[in-house]
Amino acid sequence: MLFTILASAVYLVNNFWNHEEDRRHASKQPRAVGFGQISLGQGAWASLLLAVLSGIGA
Repeated sequence: MLFTILASAVYLVNNFWNHEEDRRHASKQPRAVGFGQISLGQGAWASLLLAVLSGIGA
């Protein structure tokens, strides 16, 4: 379970760093940050929260 939480945090970080490229890529546009469903700030906070939760559970 902890691995899944940490993997989700890493996924959000990846979306954060690649959001401009994801917006231009047809198959990656539906990703939450690339599509604009969540803001960059929300994605950063969610990633941090998931990383902390995975660290607390370890």
